[in-house]
Amino acid sequence: MVNQSRPALKLLGSSSSNGGVFGQVKVTGECEFRGDLDCSKLACTGEVDVRGGLKAAAVKLTGTCGVEADLASGEIGGTGELKVKGNLRSEKVKLYGQLAVDGDAELGEAVLRGAVVCGGLLSAERLELGLYGPSSVGELGGGKLRVRRSRIGALKNLVTPSGAASLKARTIEGDQIELQYTEADVVRGGDVVIGPGCTIGRVEYRRELRVDSRAKVGQRVRI
Repeated sequence: MVNQSRPALKLLGSSSSNGGVFGQVKVTGECEFRGDLDCSKLACTGEVDVRGGLKAAAVKLTGTCGVEADLASGEIGGTGELKVKGNLRSEKVKLYGQLAVDGDAELGEAVLRGAVVCGGLLSAERLELGLYGPSSVGELGGGKLRVRRSRIGALKNLVTPSGAASLKARTIEGDQIELQYTEADVVRGGDVVIGPGCTIGRVEYRRELRVDSRAKVGQRVRI
């Protein structure tokens, strides 16, 4: 339920705001928030820059959104580009486009189609990552992790192989892991599937390990 004491904010064209506490915030065009923004919902069609932190029950994006500090939201969805210079925390994410987080990303259930860059730990209870561009994370961890090359990414690589749709990570750890076109130093999990295009230095598994003939794996250790 939306808190009725919070005023709604609607911005059109090229505009700016000092930030603050609002109910629903709707931006159509370009807007700069000069401070922290706390709202029940942020709906953006265009470009939004938050020169502080963003806290929202829900974020709906069609365009680009940049956050200078941390972003915390119950739900994030849409199409476009989301850049967070701090940490990202969300229970549910469904994003088509690009996600860039300088710090850590703590997610519940996440479906990401596009390219992802995370400087720290990207963790999720359940993650489906469809790659169509070069992606990288410091560490990837969670419950059920699935990384595949999307159809768009596969077609794109036929035309521009230099922009390979692939994922690079130092370590990947989860209970159920399925990887394609992934390069990692260490992969550690319960059930692990290493698919085509993977280059893995060491795989540690507890129950089952399957490795595609088109993958390269150094050490294979059952723990």
